[in-house]
Amino acid sequence: MLHQSLKDIFIFSNFCWESTSTRIRYIALSLIKKHRLFYVEPPVLGMTGQPKLNESYSAEGLTVLTPYLPLSTEEKNKNDITHALLKVFIEQENITYFDSWYFSPGAWDYSNSLHPQSIVYNVEHEFELDSPLANEASYIFSSQQIDHDRCILIPDGVDFEHFSQARLSLIRPDDLADIPSPRIGCYSVYDQDLIEEVARRRPDLQFIFLMQEGSVELSNVHYLGMKNFFSLPLYFSHWDVALTSDRENQMMELLASGTPVICLNEREIDDGLIHQATNIDDVIFKIDLALQQNTIDPYWIDRVDSYLQSKSWDHQVELMLKGQRPEVDFPTTDSPALTQ
Repeated sequence: MLHQSLKDIFIFSNFCWESTSTRIRYIALSLIKKHRLFYVEPPVLGMTGQPKLNESYSAEGLTVLTPYLPLSTEEKNKNDITHALLKVFIEQENITYFDSWYFSPGAWDYSNSLHPQSIVYNVEHEFELDSPLANEASYIFSSQQIDHDRCILIPDGVDFEHFSQARLSLIRPDDLADIPSPRIGCYSVYDQDLIEEVARRRPDLQFIFLMQEGSVELSNVHYLGMKNFFSLPLYFSHWDVALTSDRENQMMELLASGTPVICLNEREIDDGLIHQATNIDDVIFKIDLALQQNTIDPYWIDRVDSYLQSKSWDHQVELMLKGQRPEVDFPTTDSPALTQ
């Protein structure tokens, strides 16, 4: 049995590493803790007279492989040339035991005979299951609920380390400096009509949107513009309560920050960790309740941490490596667990 830390992993995506999706990036950064990782970018046409596989290294420690093909390469030959480049690389690096993780069905056309031990296919839409890759995959995962016998739902995780920084005494951003408390942060809240009515009834509360200018023109509603991922903890740190929609990963980010959360749609989360409100009167009542969160529920943050422990990206990826559904063993198949 091969120790899991010795197995190499190839990730195939239709994005270059620097602009890849959040889900792919987090999965890759979790995998690299135990595996040598090769991230294969889509082929690039031009910038070379002869086919070559460019090898570079990201700041995170993974190897990025970019196939470069001559501009004159005919469409019918692209896949064969790219496959040959990858095959030579595997032979030169003496790579014997590896798994292939696919985030793009198109990559299958130039990598389908590399002979990995296991094939992992991550899909986001049901139509992606029509690909030949789905028939060959050892495991199929998705962040979306898809009605398919072999598709295992593995939701996005939460970067607890990043968002929990908000629990510290972080510096207050300049555009929050003149906004008094209580501050109600609106994180991915799109029902501005509802917020407008709540803000009219409660002028003592300040409502903060992390988006460009909106439709509400009240002195206690503030639009601070879009913020990058790295600055979000700075803002969450200075919110007293957060309003959000029904996307679970956003609720988990807010919970990790230690901010009491009100969800504006019905959503089932264990142990009443969030408040839920679907109308104006309920939103106002729940805001007042959430402002007293730590007083009325002194063990709330402990329960939050217990809940998020099983929602981390490392935990989600571990389920993938073991071929498991959350809390449920993966049905028996002929494919070995990826950690073997």
